[in-house]
Amino acid sequence: MASKGKGKGKASKIEQKATKKKTAPQPQQSLALQYEGALDNACFIDCMLKNGSKFMKARILGARLRFGIDPMAPKKEDSYDYYVHYEGENRRWDEWVNISRIKMTDELIPEEPKKQQKVKQNDFNEYDEHEGFDQDALNSHLEHTKFKTIESVRLGKIDMESWYYSPFPLNYQNVEKLYFCEYCMNFYILESEMQRHQKSCILRSPPGDEIYRDDTGPISISMYEVDGKKNSVYAENLSYFSKLFLDHKNLYWNMDPFLFYILCENDDEGSHIVGYFSKDKDSKDNYNLSCILIFPIHQRKGYGKFLISFSYELSSIEDKVGTPERPLSDLGRKSYLSWWCQRIIQYIESKPEDYSFSVEEISRGTYILEKDILYTLEQKGLVKYQGGNSILLTDRNYLKKVFKEAGHPGIPVIRENIHWVPYKVNWNREYNIRQPEYDPFRGSNYTNVFLKPSAISQMNPNQNLASSSKKKTPSKKVAQKQAQSQLQTPQSKNLNGQDNQDGNQDEHLSSNQV
Repeated sequence: MASKGKGKGKASKIEQKATKKKTAPQPQQSLALQYEGALDNACFIDCMLKNGSKFMKARILGARLRFGIDPMAPKKEDSYDYYVHYEGENRRWDEWVNISRIKMTDELIPEEPKKQQKVKQNDFNEYDEHEGFDQDALNSHLEHTKFKTIESVRLGKIDMESWYYSPFPLNYQNVEKLYFCEYCMNFYILESEMQRHQKSCILRSPPGDEIYRDDTGPISISMYEVDGKKNSVYAENLSYFSKLFLDHKNLYWNMDPFLFYILCENDDEGSHIVGYFSKDKDSKDNYNLSCILIFPIHQRKGYGKFLISFSYELSSIEDKVGTPERPLSDLGRKSYLSWWCQRIIQYIESKPEDYSFSVEEISRGTYILEKDILYTLEQKGLVKYQGGNSILLTDRNYLKKVFKEAGHPGIPVIRENIHWVPYKVNWNREYNIRQPEYDPFRGSNYTNVFLKPSAISQMNPNQNLASSSKKKTPSKKVAQKQAQSQLQTPQSKNLNGQDNQDGNQDEHLSSNQV
């Protein structure tokens, strides 16, 4: 059975179903030389869009045998599917097409220069989707994720075409469709396996705490907080799924440091996931969001700005100025720029027209990072520079015009409906302390002792960290050490300044106790 097991890649062996598995593409510079009878990829092509509306200029990136073609039989041009990239478009639109949608042209694809000038990492704009990549890393990323190996997914009852490559376990690569349970996010290759799972799955919502609900709109929505440490399989499977629609985001195998905030639509059957954002439990850079995604079928409903607004509401509860982790996708950048613009304008309009603003004050009032405010004001033409001074445009008519151009404001977050307290990192946990125990005959030996910080503060200064709580008759060597310690160490005092006559009354700790 092809079910997703616990942990990364721990899936059972799948049944070899020829109807589902497809040959992995082998990209080469010349397809005509690599694949017998295949089209030549030296020239641009005109490719018919899937909806049949028009032809678009494209290039062929790879080829694979079509289903049902005998690998040992002679091959022709129509024996292959071709992987095409539309010129000037994001590679989310790349797809496999058959020869009936292709028209050859005589326009040669120009050769790439052999020696490309290297681009430094900081040459990419911070708000660009390539931020954090140098040119070599970007080229490597594009090469290793060139082909979509999963064509589509079914989440519950909804089918969605994938956008990008996702590093699923090998047994789940190069398939036509994966089936996901919308409640627990387990995934399967065969629809029959998904149907069997649905009969036994007891979840009707994400496995977390419901921290928000709004039943006032046309559709009831909820937000659930899922701890990546407590629900690691759910978090990992959700990340696999999300990578199909996010290009320049890292997929971490360890989900412990993250919290996931799941947006759901509610009906009589349960809470159905439509998107989410993740957040680091303890971000030293004050990131209030690590990754954000609204599933393609649910986009243009105002959910994206709702999640952005929700992340800043959590920042306001924490009383911390926040910013999203970079890089931002092209869609994420547009959504954030639009939301920042409208939120800043709302704050400006809440003050008198002759009010004197500062970026620092706007940041305190909106919890938006100062550099994000400056970037937004410059991008939207809300700030002018004259004589070395920055002038903020506060004309109400102009602000209304810019606000309208920024798009629909999205679904509002009702602050009173949020039932949430900030996550507190539990520092009262085990630490690996290397405590030296000096032996003049053997040199220094280090013993790993696990102690809790609260226990460290209660320790007797004369206490041996590796001592046992049980009373044992000390060996001759240990007795000599204890005698030397008592001679060399001043007598300890308690909190009141009185002599502590019996140091053995303090709590004794050992590694097997904690």
